[in-house]
Amino acid sequence: MEDRESQDSGISRRELLRRGALAGAGLVAGPGLLGYATACGATSSPVTLGFVSFGGAYQRAQARAWLDPFMRAHPNIEIVQHEPIDYAKLEAQVHAGNVTWDVADVSNDFGLARNKDILTPIDPKIVKNAGNALPGVLQSPWRVADIVYASVLAYRKDEMPQGRVPQGWRDFFDLKAFPGKRGLRKFASAGALEFALVADGVDPHRLYPLDVERALKKLDTIKSEIVWWDTGAQSARLLADGEVTIGHSWNGRVYDIQQQGAPVQIQWNQAFQTQDFLVVPKGTKHPHEAMQLVDYITSCAHAARLSYYIPYAPPYACALGSVDPKIERDLPTTYNGEALHFDDRWWDAHFAAVDAQFQSWLQA
Repeated sequence: MEDRESQDSGISRRELLRRGALAGAGLVAGPGLLGYATACGATSSPVTLGFVSFGGAYQRAQARAWLDPFMRAHPNIEIVQHEPIDYAKLEAQVHAGNVTWDVADVSNDFGLARNKDILTPIDPKIVKNAGNALPGVLQSPWRVADIVYASVLAYRKDEMPQGRVPQGWRDFFDLKAFPGKRGLRKFASAGALEFALVADGVDPHRLYPLDVERALKKLDTIKSEIVWWDTGAQSARLLADGEVTIGHSWNGRVYDIQQQGAPVQIQWNQAFQTQDFLVVPKGTKHPHEAMQLVDYITSCAHAARLSYYIPYAPPYACALGSVDPKIERDLPTTYNGEALHFDDRWWDAHFAAVDAQFQSWLQA
């Protein structure tokens, strides 16, 4: 099992921080952080916030870049981490009136109009940078972007025939030229349909409205060779362990296994650049503190911190100059010229119907 800093049992990092502070190991908030806490109206009443994300390398990076410093700046707030995000569980918490995930990190397919009944509107009086996102980032009254990342084609360098490498999604579907298992996320809006249409010759800049039947027909050509995954950690592990020859993954997850020595390479051509977002479920017992955390993460001062731990870029121009220069070549924003994009609005309007088709195809 992958080593993690947090599990869904809700293990807090507060005790580690407290011990570090007592030991004088540099974990006591400095004047700047204390000033930020005061400006945000932090109170002395103890508050526990539940934060849920996608686990693995990504959530470890979030803890180091954002959650730990936030708790140091707000000594009255303890963050308990959960993983992985599950939309059905989030909805169930709201309907049961028992919300334990106060802030959730979600993909680009969540946090728009179809989810508004289970989300708390973002408070612009607290979350001040929400209106300053980069062009193409689809904010909404219920979500605020926290990262830019890419859904990429990744491949095992040691499994490529005669030194050839896949150049895009057409090669992902070419089992003759590039034999081996394929990794795909088992979720309708995660990219499989778009990848299939690009592979089938559809203009990648005119994918929408999606021709779902055509996409599923193309997926039929590799269905027997697909290894499905549910989490980003699984997508990377499939590649690292050689269970798939070519796989869909997220660029930060691939970077993580590359640092561990896995012979895996990203093909940036035709990567789908997208974002994650922060949402606050309806019914949270601590809406003010939840908004404080969202504001902290998405502020100009802090949005780029994540790049020092995983190659995801900030979605705000004011933070781009603060990214880790050593990791710039691994950031998705370095490859804007090759990037494709999902249509979040289209998915928001059509998810239910398309998901029904996708689930039916999976079971056929």
